[in-house]
Amino acid sequence: WCRTGVDQMSRLRAFAANGGKVYDLLMTKKKQTLNQARAFKLDQRIINRRTLTETHETLGNLTILNIGKKTSMMQFLRSIRTA
Repeated sequence: WCRTGVDQMSRLRAFAANGGKVYDLLMTKKKQTLNQARAFKLDQRIINRRTLTETHETLGNLTILNIGKKTSMMQFLRSIRTA
């Protein structure tokens, strides 16, 4: 047993001894973690959308990519764009 494990177990026992329901406690903790995971996923989707729109704006403005000639600079910039 480590100190944190002993502390958590003693808190859980005190909670149960005071009439608390352990199942309800676990379900509320589970709901909290699921909500945090959903919020994290949503944040990641928002960040991905913003980066995609920002890169499309700047990459469309580069004339070297729109000329059509296959130069080494164009190939380099296209490799960066797809990375």
